[in-house]
Amino acid sequence: MFLETEKPNSYKDKKEVFGQAPETQDPNSNIFVLLGVIIIIFLVFALAYITLSDKSNNKAQVAPQKNIATTSTGKLPPDISVNQSDQYDLGTSTDVLIAENVSFGYFYKKPENNREITLQKYELPLNIKTDVKNYYDASRKINLDEYLDDLNTYGFTVLENQSEITDKDFYSAYHDLASKDLPMVITDDFIFYYYQNVFKDVYKEIEKNVFYEHVWRLNKALYDIALTRYKNSEEIMGADNNPVLEGQRQQLAYLAMALKLLMPTKEQISEDVNFSNSNKFTPQEADKYGFVIPDFLQADIEKEYKLISFANKIEKSPIMLYPLDYKKFSIPSNYLANAKLSNFYVTLTWLKNVFPLYYKNSDCEDCLLDKDDWVINMYAGARLARDLNDNQDLKNQWAIIYKFISFFSGLRQDMTYLNYHDNLQKLFGKNYNLEKIFSLDNDGRDNDLQKIQDNLAELQFSRIEGGIDRSDIKNRPFIGMRLLQEDFWPNDYIFKELSNDSIKASFTKITDNTRKTACSDKKGGVYRCSGFGYDVLGLVKPIDINSEYYYDNIDYAGYTERLAGLRHEIEYFNQNTWNNNVYWLTLDILKKILNNTSQNKAVYAESSKWNQGRSYQTALGAWVNLHLDEDTLVPYAEQETNTHGLGLYNRSCNLNNYIELDVEFIDELIARNVIMIKMLSILKVDKDTNAASLRLKDLNSDLQKLSVIAEKLIKNQAIDDDDCRMLDDFARRNVVDKLASKSFSINSTEKASVQSVEKIKILAMIYNRGNEKILVFGPMFAYKE
Repeated sequence: MFLETEKPNSYKDKKEVFGQAPETQDPNSNIFVLLGVIIIIFLVFALAYITLSDKSNNKAQVAPQKNIATTSTGKLPPDISVNQSDQYDLGTSTDVLIAENVSFGYFYKKPENNREITLQKYELPLNIKTDVKNYYDASRKINLDEYLDDLNTYGFTVLENQSEITDKDFYSAYHDLASKDLPMVITDDFIFYYYQNVFKDVYKEIEKNVFYEHVWRLNKALYDIALTRYKNSEEIMGADNNPVLEGQRQQLAYLAMALKLLMPTKEQISEDVNFSNSNKFTPQEADKYGFVIPDFLQADIEKEYKLISFANKIEKSPIMLYPLDYKKFSIPSNYLANAKLSNFYVTLTWLKNVFPLYYKNSDCEDCLLDKDDWVINMYAGARLARDLNDNQDLKNQWAIIYKFISFFSGLRQDMTYLNYHDNLQKLFGKNYNLEKIFSLDNDGRDNDLQKIQDNLAELQFSRIEGGIDRSDIKNRPFIGMRLLQEDFWPNDYIFKELSNDSIKASFTKITDNTRKTACSDKKGGVYRCSGFGYDVLGLVKPIDINSEYYYDNIDYAGYTERLAGLRHEIEYFNQNTWNNNVYWLTLDILKKILNNTSQNKAVYAESSKWNQGRSYQTALGAWVNLHLDEDTLVPYAEQETNTHGLGLYNRSCNLNNYIELDVEFIDELIARNVIMIKMLSILKVDKDTNAASLRLKDLNSDLQKLSVIAEKLIKNQAIDDDDCRMLDDFARRNVVDKLASKSFSINSTEKASVQSVEKIKILAMIYNRGNEKILVFGPMFAYKE
């Protein structure tokens, strides 16, 4: 547990405990005392030896990282004990917690898989018309004629061209199936979609009701420290040009700008006395999140604020002193409706501005600052790093924010304030004095600044996790400290590594199959200029499908070697890395789905056709969906009760309803969800937003119930009415009120790649229910690129 260790009794306390009485001293007591002292000394040395031995053993258990710097911590310190058996509430204290030492992966516990397999299977091929109980009833509601061969041969099919069931979204499809009284299957696709949607919704809740407040408090505390320092320095140094004073002013303006962006505008404050509009600030919040900008900063702050508000051009920043592309401050639609989220988004974007490591010279003509402005900027960044590092409470606040943003949104692994502070300590000692180092009175200033630059330039970060390539001089303008790193998912890097003009095609003509990845050069040759979804899946598991489309798009000289190189980059990944963010977490789960050799497989899932037509499509769909905004869901029962009076339970349940038998997949989702619940608890985020914690616990409850039902079916037990209603409720409890965009683009390659799950498809499969074979239907991702 994260608890302070109990303080040992003082010597005086020990005398009181043992009740020594000097007035009745035994003549032999000196001998006993001497023996007692010897025994105590022996015990102390023994205890010290055991303690040191334990620490040594604990250190040995931590796998050494390659010589790569990192902005995240691998695991909890070995001397901190966490009760893994606690279901949710760890009952811990964060009073002595160093938040940057807590990792999501620490709480991952691999699910046990020791179930008894008694699954009853049927023989293929079938004659669906005579062997399947509900074939004729189903065929009157959905035209199955063109799918009969597949159903007979494989026990499943994907209804690519059906029109009877909507292809709009998962929930609408389930409602259509229920309205036709067709038995439903809860598909892995739907479970994964629902899981991802809950995570996205929970993150928005945390951003709005926890992190907005935390980011305000953090910046306000740092601002107050910086303001006091600047005023004191101005009195001592005067108003003359001084790089230290100018650096302090820039740090102050940087923090003031963050506060200005968080502050509610007049239009964002609710005038409704009942405060019924939760998307606006209350007048009390407007008072709370307000501060007076000093007169000497007003002009720069207002200029910067206008540029950010218009978000439409590239121009020199009045505060950062280099050109900024202000289009990056354009607010996404899923943040725009809520005032707190809108302000939070632009503030985080501001905090991602770089304090450059390099200045303009013959080696870097495109660098952002001349040397004089660079010195100011370098001091401001270093001062910010020192201020944050010197206050453990502020470090904890920032570490919590940083970890959750990185987990849900993806952040580049590159230089942060921790790297700056650590390197300054190594160069100038624990109590380094920035003002002396950067002062014009320091005769060795240029040499000191060069040492800082050189030492920081030696840091290397994992490229596949976003580290900027130091070997390419063209990247120098982008290298430097950011309080919050830039957004990053590995797609850009993966696609770029597998797509360039040196990867020549083995074919000479671009076909319909290859047009997504192939381009022609001026000499008539063909090279790989874009990637496709299988590049990502192939990173975590060799692709094993019989697909002309797949093989045509990897038919390039050097592709196999390049992919092997990428796989080598993730060889050092461990439990912590795979759980660092939802990207790697998703791929880790998909790796298990694609590697599924479980004996629990139903007959329909045993063929290579299932692997190709279903498993890979599910994996690609889930990969795409993790990049998309959440769908806005509303309860169906409530809506139906208001309209029709009976709601969700206006008919008997169809006892032929079914769930896919991937119990291990569901258990993996539960295990990853527990990670999030425990992180919310250990970092006390759930104290500020009970709604997020409850939502995750409800998700766990749903998944556990689904797992129990699937296990029943594996054991050939019939589901009862409660099980049936659980499946029915899970499939139909919501409707999609607002459908998010269902595609995203990867633009790092010469030819952009658009990845999409715009529609859903209907999966049909046959399973055993006792001695009967039942045909069931359910929605799956319709992946397209």
